[in-house]
Amino acid sequence: MNNLCGKCGGSCCKLQLVSLDDLKTTGAKSIHYEGETSNKIANGYIQMDRICPMLKNGKCDIYETRPQACRDFKVGSEKCLLVMKIKNIELYERIKNK
Repeated sequence: MNNLCGKCGGSCCKLQLVSLDDLKTTGAKSIHYEGETSNKIANGYIQMDRICPMLKNGKCDIYETRPQACRDFKVGSEKCLLVMKIKNIELYERIKNK
Protein backbone atom coordinates (compact mmCIF):
# COMPACT_ATOMS: atom_id res chain seq x y z
CA MET A 1 0.00 0.00 0.00
CA ASN A 2 3.08 2.21 0.03
CA ASN A 3 2.44 5.43 -1.95
CA LEU A 4 -1.04 4.21 -2.89
CA CYS A 5 -2.55 7.66 -2.54
CA GLY A 6 -0.03 9.18 -4.96
CA LYS A 7 -0.76 6.53 -7.58
CA CYS A 8 -4.54 6.72 -7.30
CA GLY A 9 -5.22 10.24 -8.55
CA GLY A 10 -7.88 11.12 -6.00
CA SER A 11 -10.54 8.44 -6.39
CA CYS A 12 -11.83 9.24 -2.90
CA CYS A 13 -12.31 12.86 -4.01
CA LYS A 14 -14.31 11.87 -7.09
CA LEU A 15 -17.22 10.32 -5.22
CA GLN A 16 -18.56 10.19 -1.73
CA LEU A 17 -19.48 6.99 0.07
CA VAL A 18 -21.89 7.13 2.99
CA SER A 19 -22.37 4.05 5.11
CA LEU A 20 -25.96 2.92 5.57
CA ASP A 21 -25.15 2.49 9.27
CA ASP A 22 -24.05 6.13 9.51
CA LEU A 23 -27.21 7.20 7.72
CA LYS A 24 -29.34 5.26 10.22
CA THR A 25 -27.42 6.81 13.12
CA THR A 26 -28.34 10.30 11.94
CA GLY A 27 -32.00 9.35 11.53
CA ALA A 28 -31.97 10.51 7.90
CA LYS A 29 -34.16 8.64 5.47
CA SER A 30 -32.04 9.45 2.41
CA ILE A 31 -29.07 11.44 1.22
CA HIS A 32 -29.27 13.89 -1.65
CA TYR A 33 -27.41 16.88 -2.99
CA GLU A 34 -29.16 19.12 -5.48
CA GLY A 35 -28.57 17.91 -9.03
CA GLU A 36 -26.77 14.74 -7.96
CA THR A 37 -27.83 11.14 -7.86
CA SER A 38 -27.05 8.38 -5.41
CA ASN A 39 -26.85 4.63 -5.81
CA LYS A 40 -26.89 1.93 -3.18
CA ILE A 41 -23.84 -0.25 -3.72
CA ALA A 42 -22.20 -3.28 -2.15
CA ASN A 43 -20.83 -3.44 1.39
CA GLY A 44 -23.60 -1.28 2.86
CA TYR A 45 -22.73 2.04 1.22
CA ILE A 46 -24.55 4.70 -0.75
CA GLN A 47 -22.46 6.17 -3.58
CA MET A 48 -22.79 9.86 -4.40
CA ASP A 49 -21.15 10.99 -7.61
CA ARG A 50 -19.64 14.16 -6.24
CA ILE A 51 -16.24 15.57 -7.23
CA CYS A 52 -14.51 17.69 -4.62
CA PRO A 53 -13.82 21.18 -6.00
CA MET A 54 -10.42 21.12 -4.25
CA LEU A 55 -9.17 18.22 -6.38
CA LYS A 56 -6.65 19.68 -8.84
CA ASN A 57 -4.69 17.44 -11.22
CA GLY A 58 -5.38 14.38 -9.06
CA LYS A 59 -4.19 16.03 -5.83
CA CYS A 60 -5.80 17.94 -2.99
CA ASP A 61 -5.30 21.67 -3.37
CA ILE A 62 -5.89 22.25 0.37
CA TYR A 63 -4.20 19.13 1.76
CA GLU A 64 -2.67 20.85 4.80
CA THR A 65 -6.03 22.34 5.82
CA ARG A 66 -8.34 19.61 4.48
CA PRO A 67 -11.56 18.83 6.41
CA GLN A 68 -11.63 16.23 9.19
CA ALA A 69 -13.67 13.83 7.03
CA CYS A 70 -10.77 13.74 4.58
CA ARG A 71 -8.21 13.33 7.38
CA ASP A 72 -10.20 10.37 8.73
CA PHE A 73 -10.28 8.59 5.35
CA LYS A 74 -7.70 5.80 5.73
CA VAL A 75 -5.53 4.87 2.75
CA GLY A 76 -5.88 1.16 2.03
CA SER A 77 -9.06 0.77 4.12
CA GLU A 78 -12.11 -1.13 2.90
CA LYS A 79 -13.74 2.19 1.95
CA CYS A 80 -10.60 3.34 0.10
CA LEU A 81 -10.39 0.12 -1.91
CA LEU A 82 -14.11 0.20 -2.71
CA VAL A 83 -13.83 3.76 -4.03
CA MET A 84 -10.76 2.78 -6.04
CA LYS A 85 -12.60 -0.21 -7.49
CA ILE A 86 -15.32 2.16 -8.73
CA LYS A 87 -13.14 5.04 -9.97
CA ASN A 88 -9.73 3.49 -10.75
CA ILE A 89 -10.30 -0.17 -11.59
CA GLU A 90 -6.88 -0.62 -13.25
CA LEU A 91 -5.00 0.31 -10.06
CA TYR A 92 -7.42 -1.70 -7.95
CA GLU A 93 -6.81 -4.81 -10.06
CA ARG A 94 -3.01 -4.37 -9.84
CA ILE A 95 -3.18 -4.09 -6.06
CA LYS A 96 -5.61 -6.98 -5.74
CA ASN A 97 -3.37 -9.27 -7.82
CA LYS A 98 -0.22 -8.59 -5.77
